[in-house]
Amino acid sequence: MIEALDRIWGEGTARKLELIARQYPSIKGTNLDLVDFRLELETYYKNLIQSLEQGISAQECMEAIYSDEGWGIQINEA
Repeated sequence: MIEALDRIWGEGTARKLELIARQYPSIKGTNLDLVDFRLELETYYKNLIQSLEQGISAQECMEAIYSDEGWGIQINEA
């Protein structure tokens, strides 16, 4: 799975996802626990899926996620 993630989404993607999972083991007390944020996230992913279906590359999608307008999650490289 790690190899597939890195091959599709770029080298180091699996590591970044693992770091995020370790930093946020539970959504309780985070933005993910808020209904408004969850609805915003749902809309974001629906738009992302539509972009992928229209042929926008995975790289362009990842650049959008990590842009200043993306999630805003800081990844601590520990």
